[in-house]
Amino acid sequence: MTGMRAAIWIVLVLILGAILNGPLAHRMALFGAAPDLLVIGVACLSLFLGRAAGAVVGFVSGLLMGSLTGEFLGAYAVSRAFGGFVAGWAPRFLLPQLWITGPVVTFLSTLTVDLVFLLIAPQNDLGSWVKLSILRSAYHAGLCVPLYLLLLRSMKTAANR
Repeated sequence: MTGMRAAIWIVLVLILGAILNGPLAHRMALFGAAPDLLVIGVACLSLFLGRAAGAVVGFVSGLLMGSLTGEFLGAYAVSRAFGGFVAGWAPRFLLPQLWITGPVVTFLSTLTVDLVFLLIAPQNDLGSWVKLSILRSAYHAGLCVPLYLLLLRSMKTAANR
């Protein structure tokens, strides 16, 4: 994904993710794991953007999330940059054309984001954090499917022109 189409998708996903994350995330919580729509967006976008652009999108997403929450600005920015980098690296090993690639990469990217965040901003209860992180990663993997398929369709449409 390059050019204007990529820029439109990036802005659209980040702005909608930031707007919807506040009122929807806690209402969509499953077994205590609230989804982070910005992390899902970064993982899906990075698959089509590559490592460097994925890291930049992740960093901007982290700055946006840190600004909205008012805390852990640096931890959000750095952890999501790593998540975007990992997701952008995945097409070297997985075929982006397969629908299962999106959930697998989103799962791994979310685990990366959570692990880096843990290293920067340690948590008190490590056991419950691990359980919540794995649950949240699996939840993100399920929630990413519509966005990933939409991006995949957009890529096929652009290739056919």
